[in-house]
Amino acid sequence: VQMDDVQGMNLACSHLLELGHRKIVYAVRDPVHMGSHPSVATRQGAYQAVMRKAGLSPLQEESRWSPDRPDEFVQEVVVRRGVSAILTYSGHSVILLLGALQRAGLRVPQDVSLVSFNDEYPLQYLNPSVTVVALDGQAAGREAAGLIVAQVADPSRGPMHRVLPEKLIVRDSTAVPAGGRNKRSRAARS
Repeated sequence: VQMDDVQGMNLACSHLLELGHRKIVYAVRDPVHMGSHPSVATRQGAYQAVMRKAGLSPLQEESRWSPDRPDEFVQEVVVRRGVSAILTYSGHSVILLLGALQRAGLRVPQDVSLVSFNDEYPLQYLNPSVTVVALDGQAAGREAAGLIVAQVADPSRGPMHRVLPEKLIVRDSTAVPAGGRNKRSRAARS
């Protein structure tokens, strides 16, 4: 049983693109972390595909950062290169980056929008509350238990594979980029 990380990344990127963001970075922890779980590569590939499909360049080299140096990442990627939205791999990462953005005097979401994967505690209680791609762990557990029961009942079935959908929960950490307009506001003026 696995989560549909391609669908989840599509939801997150589409949300940011609809708001009007064009410089979006996917922040994955340092290269050692990059190979630690299959979802790291799946999400990275989905991010690159969505950005290219939108006619934008994925921000590759900027995507790796060290949790020991979030302030350096913010200075390089947001301040110097003008990224307006950051997608993070996990809640831990988004908490570190939120602190670094605030220390740099940047406001979320007015200056930079943030989206994280995994609706972990305390993301909905932070200020601002964090927009997330939620993974339904309870549904995954139920599905896995059902597969085990089915396998025990009929061992001849062989391996089974299930992919479960992810859900975007929009909270206070995302907004139209500073000085920008989203697609809906442009269409409304036409």
